Amino acid sequence: MRNDPKHLNRLRAMLEQVGASTNDKGLEKHVQAPEQKSQLEGISTTSNVQTEHVLESLDILQKRRDKKIDQDRRFELEAIVMPYHRPVVDIVKDRMRADQLTKTWQSLAKNNLRKKLESTFLSVGRINVPNILYAGTGFIVGDDLLMTNRHVANLFAMGVGTKTIDFQPGLSAELDFYHENGEPTSETLNVLEIAMIHPFWDLALLRVSGIPSDRSPLVLCPEDPASLLDRDVIVVGYPGYDPKGDAEFQRVQRRVFRDTYYVKRMQPGKLKKHSQVSSFANAVDAVTHDCSTLGGNSGSAVILVPNTKDEPAQVVGLHFAGSYLKANYAVPAYDIAMDRRVVEAGVKIGSPTPQLDDARYQRIWEAVDEPETIPGDPSPDKSDSAVSNAQPSSQSPLSVNPAVNQSPSASSDGRTISWTIPLQISVNLGDIEASIQDTRSADTAAQDSSGSPGTSSEFLFSRAPKFPAVSISSFDLNSLGSDRFDWKAALSTALASNLVYEDGDTVTSTCETTWGFSNCEFIARDGTECFIASTNKVVLLAFRGTKETTDWITNLNLVGTTKDYGRVHRGFLGAFEVVRPMLQEAISETPGLPIVLTGHSLGGALATIAAAEWKNEFPIRNVYTFGQPAVGKGDFQGFIKRSYDNQFFRFVNDTDIVTMVPPTYQHVGSLFHFDGKGALKPQNENLMESLKPEVSGLETMDVNDFKRLKAQMLLASTSNAPQTESLDSAVQLEGFFPSVSDHAMDRYIERIAAQI
Repeated sequence: MRNDPKHLNRLRAMLEQVGASTNDKGLEKHVQAPEQKSQLEGISTTSNVQTEHVLESLDILQKRRDKKIDQDRRFELEAIVMPYHRPVVDIVKDRMRADQLTKTWQSLAKNNLRKKLESTFLSVGRINVPNILYAGTGFIVGDDLLMTNRHVANLFAMGVGTKTIDFQPGLSAELDFYHENGEPTSETLNVLEIAMIHPFWDLALLRVSGIPSDRSPLVLCPEDPASLLDRDVIVVGYPGYDPKGDAEFQRVQRRVFRDTYYVKRMQPGKLKKHSQVSSFANAVDAVTHDCSTLGGNSGSAVILVPNTKDEPAQVVGLHFAGSYLKANYAVPAYDIAMDRRVVEAGVKIGSPTPQLDDARYQRIWEAVDEPETIPGDPSPDKSDSAVSNAQPSSQSPLSVNPAVNQSPSASSDGRTISWTIPLQISVNLGDIEASIQDTRSADTAAQDSSGSPGTSSEFLFSRAPKFPAVSISSFDLNSLGSDRFDWKAALSTALASNLVYEDGDTVTSTCETTWGFSNCEFIARDGTECFIASTNKVVLLAFRGTKETTDWITNLNLVGTTKDYGRVHRGFLGAFEVVRPMLQEAISETPGLPIVLTGHSLGGALATIAAAEWKNEFPIRNVYTFGQPAVGKGDFQGFIKRSYDNQFFRFVNDTDIVTMVPPTYQHVGSLFHFDGKGALKPQNENLMESLKPEVSGLETMDVNDFKRLKAQMLLASTSNAPQTESLDSAVQLEGFFPSVSDHAMDRYIERIAAQI
């Protein structure tokens, strides 16, 4: 709620940061200007905007913290002070609207400085997916080379790296250098090629044909942004309407952006300190700024304002995310310039160029640019990040942009599956072509209908609370003592696989207080999370799956690595290795005790890797997995059978889609397969038969079906939210695909509990 103390504290912190005070004479004159009052007519609940109201509210925030500020006073404060200190300026005919600059920023319109800044406007454009949606912002950084965000490129591209990336089937992209406020001018160029999808940063490079010579590449600033704190910057891009938020936020948004969106703007502010934020399952050190941005600014250039006549206007960051009244986040140009792959792609770097950090980036690139050759498959898989969670992003002090939550319906007709969503997508399973029809009106595309947490991708693939809950007290510690299969042990490990999705304090409290373990340690590192709990008789190790499995599947590759026990997926092995030292240290404190391994989804894959890696090191008693992807191939299946016959138990719920990937890999263990009504099927029945009767002899889908699945996921996850760029947003996917809800951990728990 806007009137809670947290909001006021964030507002206070933001106003202190931008320097707003009751002593600001420029602000006082700004408030008194007739046009300010007229612009607020119809937006505020009161048309009588008083100068003293704004100044009094500022004084309360600064000095009298115990006094409350009513809703209209808060609105007036945000809707006048914010655009004064952090204005939004139209770019028209490649020039800034100098009359929209407030006193704080009038220096930007001085002749020499204005010329430098306006020269950068020429190189910034709006990225569109023709006939479907607005994607985001991009800017020229080299000969025919455009830089944008990875999450923007994901709207039309697939894959990660440089070698196995391409457009999604049936999609293309274009760049428009204009689309200015009130100006019909357009200068549209085609995106020819996806040149790079960066495996670590929220960054992508695109090849664009026919860029005019007067639209020169912007140069990345070679200076460490830590040395540039509180320097003036501008963001140049296309802020888009944010349909989320309460009525008060909507009024502030309309006021600050003058109720006009998706047009070219310049937004000035200050460069701030580094801040760590999650991006594609990585904890990245982003540079922050406090310009007023909205969704659509993703991919915008954050440009350092020159201090002297000899200093150039250079890009200090690539804007990718933000949170209302907190901060905006940008990929630091300084760090980008240390990546040899980026430099060799042709990105222009200022002088002196930072030293290349090959030690840092080599490991990241090796994981994605060494695709495995698949016998009989002439076209390698296009998606090659081992384990990656995509995250939409981008706002500012001014916005959190949501995904639009719809309620699609699904129907199946022969070998063609159709989903009616804001876009109607028809995919013929007999070929790779997808036909796409835009069925949204402009108004519909911008609408937001709030949905329950159970319909977001965060819960869809993990613990969607849709089914009757099974009490955590159903956990039976004694059941873990069985050397063979036990239904109570299956339920207990399922509950543990569900618990590991919680925060560390909840996990340890439940294990030690409710379940009777003597010790419990929650471990999290580089995206891999698990807990290890023990008594004087047994050790339980539960690995967590991913909460963003849609993006994880979309970026899943086929790259394997050979071990002495067979060939396994490189990404799964790598995710296990990051926590292995800590786990082995914890196990060493309970020498000789039998270990039970468990996990759901990706967590099941990690439990399988642990069983293989520790075969000769630790006494593994049993392995229970739920909805896991396949892990190995070749000799791996035989190794697990020899090593853990009657000790490895794999649960599959009906047509759980995660169990069908990745192609060319094989499952292991004794199969317990529930049908659509929760009844057990005969063991070893082919899972794929229930979805595609013509497929036999495989438990995972083939490579072409996998490509189609990932293309469908990308289309569906972006079609109804053309500017889902908030750190707080979640892609809504319920009902888009068959077998999605079958992956929910609660459904596994419910059906296992019914067997007891």
